[in-house]
Amino acid sequence: MPLLVLIALFVAFWSPIVPENMAGPTRPDPSLAMSLGMILASVLMLGFVSAVIGRRLARKASQVGQTFRNRHQLARSAQILEVLALLAYAGLIYVPEWPRVVADRLRLRDWLLVEEALILLPFPIMILTVWWGLFPAERSLKAARVRIGQPIRLGGHLLMKARQAFGLVLPVAVLFALMLEVDRRLESMVQVGAWVHLGLYAALGGLILILSPAFVRLSWPSRPLPPGPLRDRLEHLAQRFGFGYTDILVWDTGGTLVNAGVTGALPWFRYVLLTDAMLENLAPRQIEAVFGHEVGHIAHRHLTYFGVFFLGTMGVMALLSAGIDQVLTLDSPLWIWGRSRWVELLLQAAVALGFALAYFFVIFGFLSRWFERQADVFGCRVVSCGLADCPPHRDVNADPSMASGRVPEALCPVGIGIFIEALSSVATLNGLEPRAASWRHGSIARRIDFLRQLEGRPEVEQRFQTQLQRLRLGLGLVLATAMLLAITTGAIDSFR
Repeated sequence: MPLLVLIALFVAFWSPIVPENMAGPTRPDPSLAMSLGMILASVLMLGFVSAVIGRRLARKASQVGQTFRNRHQLARSAQILEVLALLAYAGLIYVPEWPRVVADRLRLRDWLLVEEALILLPFPIMILTVWWGLFPAERSLKAARVRIGQPIRLGGHLLMKARQAFGLVLPVAVLFALMLEVDRRLESMVQVGAWVHLGLYAALGGLILILSPAFVRLSWPSRPLPPGPLRDRLEHLAQRFGFGYTDILVWDTGGTLVNAGVTGALPWFRYVLLTDAMLENLAPRQIEAVFGHEVGHIAHRHLTYFGVFFLGTMGVMALLSAGIDQVLTLDSPLWIWGRSRWVELLLQAAVALGFALAYFFVIFGFLSRWFERQADVFGCRVVSCGLADCPPHRDVNADPSMASGRVPEALCPVGIGIFIEALSSVATLNGLEPRAASWRHGSIARRIDFLRQLEGRPEVEQRFQTQLQRLRLGLGLVLATAMLLAITTGAIDSFR
C-alpha cells in the first residue's frame, strides 16, 4: 500500500501534461463543480462496491470458516479497489485539473503545505472509504489466526491501516513540498541550472533516508523490547555481525500482524521492529532468523539502493514527460485521434499513469523480490553454525565465546531449516497461502524452495550473489544514464 501512495504523489506533483504556459483559449478552465462531483462520485462508487464485497466475504466466512481462499479473495479485492481509487484520483488530477482548482479556484496558490495537502486529500479519503467497506470481512477473517486481546473496532482498524500506509509517506510529501518551495524561491532570486535542481533532489533523498526512523516512531505505535533472554540473544547476534542500531522495538498491532521491519540508513539512528504477535507466536530461534533477515537488508545496503533507485526514477519519469510532450499532443505530426483537447488529456493521462504503474510493479517489484531472497539467505546465516554437515548444531547466538566478526561462511542445514520454519509460521499466522504470489516479496513457497536448493551447495549461493550484484550494477547504470539524459536535455524541469 505505501507504494500506491508514492505513485499518487508522482501523479499529484509530476505531470507530463497540461503545461502551465499553454495558450489560454486552447486550455479549458478548471471546474470546481466538476472536481467536487468527481470526488463525490468516486467515494460513493468505491464505498458501495467495497461494502458489497466486504459483507459478502463476511457472510462466507461465517458460513464456511476461515480458509486461504476467502482470505486471498479479501486481499485481492483490497488491492483491486485500492488501484481503482488511484485511477479515480488520477482522473481527478488530469481531467478537471484538481491542482489548478486548488490553486486558482480556491485561491490557495503558494500557500505552503496547505495547497499540497488539499491536492492530496481526495486520495486518502478514497482509500479510507475502501477500508471502511471491507471492514466486516477484515473483522471476520482476522479472528483466530493470532491472539487478539480486544475486539477489532472500526475506528482503531482504520487508524492502524492509515498509520501503516500513510505514516511513512506523508512526511516524505511534506519534505518534497518544502524542497519545491526552496527550489522556486532560489530560482526567483538567481538563475540556476538543472544540476542545482538535481542536487536539491539528491539532498531531499538523503534527508529522507536519515529521518525515516523518526517517521516510523511517529507513525507506528512501538516500545522498546524489554530486557530478557530474547533481547540478550538479539543483541549478541547484532554484535557478531557488526550491526549498529538505536534500539529494538516492539511494534504494537493489537496482536493482528506477524511481521518485522528495519528503518534507518545510519547505524546511530536505526530501529528494528518486531510485531507483538511475532514475539508471542514464534520460537526464539525463529525470531532470531527473522531479525537476521532485517539485518541482511542493511548489510547488503538495500535501503540505500532503493533511495538511489527512486532518484533515478525521477530521470526516467522526466524522459517520459518529454516523450509525451513530443508525441501525444495535438501539434504532433503523429497525432491521429482528432482535435479534441479532452481526448488529448485522457490519452496523455492514461499513458503516463500506465507507464508509472508498470514501471513500479515490474521493475521495482523484480528488484525487491531479489533483495528479499538475499535477505532470506542472510537470515539463514545468522542462525547457522557454519558446519555444512550439521547436526549436531551449535547455538551460536547463545554462546558468549562467539565474538564480533565471527561470521559463518557456510549455511548449515539446521540454520536453513530454522528460517524456513519461521517463514512458514509467518505465512500461517498471517493467513497467507504459501503459493500465493506477492509482487514485492515473492511467494513463501518459492522462497522456501530457493533456500532448500542451498543446502550443501555453496556454489548455488555464490552464483545467486554474483547475479544479483550484476543486476544492481546494470540497473544502476541505466538509471544514472536516464538521469544524465534528463538533465542534459532539460527534461528534469518537469518536476519543478
